[in-house]
Amino acid sequence: MKTIPGHTYYDFLDRVRNLSDSAVSDADELISQFAHRADRDSFYPDEALFLIDYVHHRFLMISGNNSFLGYTRAHISDTGPSFLTSNRHPEDFKIFNQAIFPMNISFIQDHAADDIGIYTFTTNYRLRARSGKWQSVSHCSRYLKHLPDGTPLVSLDFLSDISLFKKDKQILNIIEKAPGSLRNSQQLVRTFYPNENESRISKREMNVLQCVCDGFSSKQIAEKLNISIHTINNHRKNMLGKTNCKNLSELVALASKTGIL
Repeated sequence: MKTIPGHTYYDFLDRVRNLSDSAVSDADELISQFAHRADRDSFYPDEALFLIDYVHHRFLMISGNNSFLGYTRAHISDTGPSFLTSNRHPEDFKIFNQAIFPMNISFIQDHAADDIGIYTFTTNYRLRARSGKWQSVSHCSRYLKHLPDGTPLVSLDFLSDISLFKKDKQILNIIEKAPGSLRNSQQLVRTFYPNENESRISKREMNVLQCVCDGFSSKQIAEKLNISIHTINNHRKNMLGKTNCKNLSELVALASKTGIL
């Protein structure tokens, strides 16, 4: 990647630090100007915040822009939580219904009920926009109220349109401690594919994995397979995602255990 001299982000920061204070207007004035722009809503991404009551199957609150993926806030409110299931891609909902949600409930039940509120449960899926187009969204949930056995009653859910950044169909499920808790750490990450063929290790990935198991270094693998080290690293990353392994050692152990080589 070529860098244009004097045009990096750090170069920019160095330049603006030397400007006088008068170069920037008063913050209140800038905010006021922006608030009166007719196109101000278009500056924000499509996102929404929901407070979901599962017992009465309703939204207790909807916040964010006046619309989400083309649907008005009134329409979403009238439809209720069914909005998030009826408009979800059938393939993605099948994975959520049969794998992700049971996984989350199992995780909750394995932890003390009083700790549930410090965890966030984040996944992604395709949601049908009002135009009929499938849009990729990120969905983060935090359970605020629950029964003693961990059964969720009320959750705070944040949805954001990530279609500009997310083009593939891979689904992630991430459980982690929420910011502000005593320790913010990732607890669980799992990868799912609506199309099972996408979850299979490719022939080239198999070749790389075989070399790893044989003790070859990345440089040696690159020379043997006539590919770049960057490509090798991408293959490793893809294989870790497809197999839900945390590291290369776990991947090698899985290969030995399952006999996939």
